[in-house]
Amino acid sequence: MARTRTKLAAACVSLALAAVTAEAVVRILGGYRLQDLSLTRPFTKGPKVEKDLLGNIDDLTKPLLATLGNGRADLIPAWLSTSPPPLPSPKKLAGPLLPQRDWLLHYYVLNEVLLRAMWQKGTGLPMLAGLVLPAQFQTFAPPSGSKTPRYRYPTSCTLPTGLCTNSFGFRGRELSATKPARTVRIGFVGASTTVEAHGIPFSAPELIEHWLMLWAKKNGLDVQFETLNAAREAIQSSDIRAIVQDELLPLDVDLVVYYEGANQLQPATMLRHVQVNESFTLAEPPDGVVGTFDDAVAATSLLDRLALYSALAERLRNALRSSGAQPEPQKPAQQVTLPGFLADNDFPLARANEVLECEAIKQDLDAIRLALAEQGKAFALCSFAWLAHDFMTTDPVLGRNIFIQLNRAYWPFRYATVRTLADAQNQFFRAWAKANGAQLIDIAALLPMDQRLYIDAIHHTELGVRLKAWVMFVQLTQWLERELAAAKLPSPPTKRPAPLFHAVQTITPAQLDAGR
Repeated sequence: MARTRTKLAAACVSLALAAVTAEAVVRILGGYRLQDLSLTRPFTKGPKVEKDLLGNIDDLTKPLLATLGNGRADLIPAWLSTSPPPLPSPKKLAGPLLPQRDWLLHYYVLNEVLLRAMWQKGTGLPMLAGLVLPAQFQTFAPPSGSKTPRYRYPTSCTLPTGLCTNSFGFRGRELSATKPARTVRIGFVGASTTVEAHGIPFSAPELIEHWLMLWAKKNGLDVQFETLNAAREAIQSSDIRAIVQDELLPLDVDLVVYYEGANQLQPATMLRHVQVNESFTLAEPPDGVVGTFDDAVAATSLLDRLALYSALAERLRNALRSSGAQPEPQKPAQQVTLPGFLADNDFPLARANEVLECEAIKQDLDAIRLALAEQGKAFALCSFAWLAHDFMTTDPVLGRNIFIQLNRAYWPFRYATVRTLADAQNQFFRAWAKANGAQLIDIAALLPMDQRLYIDAIHHTELGVRLKAWVMFVQLTQWLERELAAAKLPSPPTKRPAPLFHAVQTITPAQLDAGR
């Protein structure tokens, strides 16, 4: 009996060691941290082999390159697989990696005017109930005294999220406040779909700058290009308006490119134009329809719970999920009730208040265009890409977040409903650009609607960012070619006071309570 117990103990130890070894191997292959109990991936900024990255999507890249490069001898399709040098990582911001809901208060520099307006003595920020307040807030005073933009990124640092910022608090490489001679500066504005996921090596503006320099060299152009990514997640058109006026114009940009269309097309806004014939709760599907983004919440089975901590269990769960494409769940009967005038190709801008939040966006676009025009600067407006259409299916693993977002955050709307409303907003964008002489970059019409390019219904994978950047790049070169030929660019540097990105002060909750 003693000999049997010894053998069983040795067998158990061997199996445990084998399991630990297998778990370590799978974690290494999956890019997970070995030392963490739960599955977490470190953020890396190392160089990537883009040819390998693009090699699996020839069916998307070849038609796109052919369509956009048709008759363009000034472009080389091979540029798509090239990247700028990796960014040097500035100092790391102290603190652990927190859940995304905590980033705003703990990592970012808040608009002091907005913070004081939201603060309630004794209760703090009740509209953000459930969030742990920091011991002190980092704030800035907006030059216009307005509540926008809501926040800035801290300057010259690497956030725990993996985002690297320059001395302006923008994503990207370091630039001087004064624009160099014979340089075209392009500012990009938007929200999370422009700043991109923080762990992705390059955002679209960074890739576009690199490709523009290759384009200039190939075509013998005596000009340099610089891009600035002034986007930040969760903001709206009013924030973007303030960013252009307070942050980009003082940096002497020649062109501003606007890409945003999700944060003012939220479920409550969509409900304005959708008649649902059955009872429902907005953004709350019935139990069993769909999980959540947070596996800790959605972990309903033993395998789900194990997958939070084991890469082996996660691999097994993903294999079991990969049994077939997921169709759209059954949803309540509904009808879209958009105004009839949208049946025509031209969107009447005078009636923008009748469609979604187009009137509020229109007022901010008008203000941005005017502010740029007063200084002889140009404006480009992008249509916005959504991955949603009738009869769409999603891969259980690759398209998991797409499925969750569309069927939870946008419940009870059908994919076809989301598509119709997104098309209506893009119809407005195209009409506004045409009426106001802005350059239209039609991302929605040209970017392939393929789940390999999407993290969820609006955010892009590294592949998606690269193809979106290429669409922007090709259409920007058409405008740049005309402006350069007409000697309108490059414009000479303008000496003006640089924005005070470094003017950050600390405010404690006690000081806010005391009104100080």
